[in-house]
Amino acid sequence: MQQELFVYRTLLPGLCRHGAMQGAQWLGQAWVQGALFDLGDYPGLRLEGATGPVWGQLAGVDDALLQRLDAIEAYDPAHPEASEYRRERVWAHRTQGETRLVWTYVYARECQHLPRIAHGDYWRYVQETGIVPRLAPGERMGDAGLCA
Repeated sequence: MQQELFVYRTLLPGLCRHGAMQGAQWLGQAWVQGALFDLGDYPGLRLEGATGPVWGQLAGVDDALLQRLDAIEAYDPAHPEASEYRRERVWAHRTQGETRLVWTYVYARECQHLPRIAHGDYWRYVQETGIVPRLAPGERMGDAGLCA
């Protein structure tokens, strides 16, 4: 079954985990209401205390790809309380004015003392700061994009 996913992190085109999105259908730019934080090697979206738009892309994905992404995003549906991220439904706003209920990965841990990415655009943040997102130890994504 085809579902829509809001992507705002290292799965974006040109970043290190983009290769994992093979088979996805890219549907265009969108934003969700939230707050984006710099977790060091990657960002985290929080919905509580939403302060503005968080920018990303919508992608059409099938159930098999969504399950593979759950593992990459450290989400365990059997134990969401122990997961670093939770896959949740959010309202995504397309730049053409449409609003859709889609999946995204929401950071599940506290981040009140972490730097906030005020403009909500991780790709822009990577370009502005020169940081290089990192894969987890032992994780390999090939030549998928910008990554240390």
